Amino acid sequence: MFTLPEENNANANRRSAFRVDIDDSLPVRLKVAGIKVDITNLSATGIAFKPPSTLEEGTYDARISFKIDRVYVFELQLQVITTINAVARAEFRGLAEREQLLMSRLVLHLQKMVIRKEVEARRSEPVLRK
Repeated sequence: MFTLPEENNANANRRSAFRVDIDDSLPVRLKVAGIKVDITNLSATGIAFKPPSTLEEGTYDARISFKIDRVYVFELQLQVITTINAVARAEFRGLAEREQLLMSRLVLHLQKMVIRKEVEARRSEPVLRK
C-alpha cells in the first residue's frame, strides 16, 4: 500500500512525498551503521525503519540497496528526525542528483509492484454469486 502526503498538516508528515509500505517481498534493503534493519516505508526523500535499539535524533551512515532493472547500492546519510513506537523516521542526506532520481524511480517501481500484487490477489479471490 502507498500513501499520499497530507498537505494540510506539515508537522505530522515532514516527508511530503509519496510513500510506499515495504515488506520482505519487495527488493529494497537498508543497513544503518552497518546493521541490517527492517524498512517500514519509503519515499523519495526519506525512510522509516525499525532499528534494533532506540536511535537518538542525529545523522547516521547508511547503505541502501535495491533492484529496479539491475541492483543499485549506494552510501548515504540518514538524518533521524524522530523515533515513535520503535520506528525511526529519517530523511536522506548526501544523495547525488543521480541517486535522488533513482530513489524517485524506485518508489514508482515499488508502487507499481504493490498495485500488481493487489490486482493479482483480487483476481484469485473466489467470486460470490447471488
